[in-house]
Amino acid sequence: MRSCAALPKLRELKAVRRSRKSVGAQLYLSEDPIATLYFVYNGLPVYSRSLRDDMTHVRIAKDNKLYEIPRDRNGERRIQERFNAAITGSSQGRDFWLAFMYEGVHNQHHAKRYYGTVNDPEYLPLALMKPWTLPVFLLVSVLMPIGLLLRFGVLGPLSLLSPRLRKLVVGRYSGLQINPAYERRAPEGEFAKQWRWQEIGASLWAIALIALVATG
Repeated sequence: MRSCAALPKLRELKAVRRSRKSVGAQLYLSEDPIATLYFVYNGLPVYSRSLRDDMTHVRIAKDNKLYEIPRDRNGERRIQERFNAAITGSSQGRDFWLAFMYEGVHNQHHAKRYYGTVNDPEYLPLALMKPWTLPVFLLVSVLMPIGLLLRFGVLGPLSLLSPRLRKLVVGRYSGLQINPAYERRAPEGEFAKQWRWQEIGASLWAIALIALVATG
């Protein structure tokens, strides 16, 4: 018989109480695009949705220690309200952090009058295109995170100074699309307000990330 490696023994961590020194927030953004909110107590992040209403303390495990810190419910509420306000209006829920790049784009792909045409943002006839277009398409997909940083951290702010650049940014670089010929219309009404707040939030995040990388 083959011997199995011994399983690690379970250890009981005793809670180490710490006074609350600071409360902040962190956003974890993924390519889905999904935004996940974490509260940061004394520099230690805890998933916001893991905290039940009846919990008076947060418990955070780090370096084989379990820290127990009193909660700041008012601080959490203010952070959550700001987060909800930035993400509001998304048909995908509060966690959808780039909804304005999806809404008004994906539904057009399913419209019969647009499907498979130049006005279909999610259609690209790769089988009918040159052989080199497929690897280029895959390369562009891999570079998408860098493209988003440039879109929100550089082009977005600069476009506020140039109507011509703004039209290009809104029409060509503000949709989750694969069709390079597709140009979306400028937002209107309530959607324009949602777009503005989400774009501001994304730009602040992108500028902060670029600055952190540049300064080491």
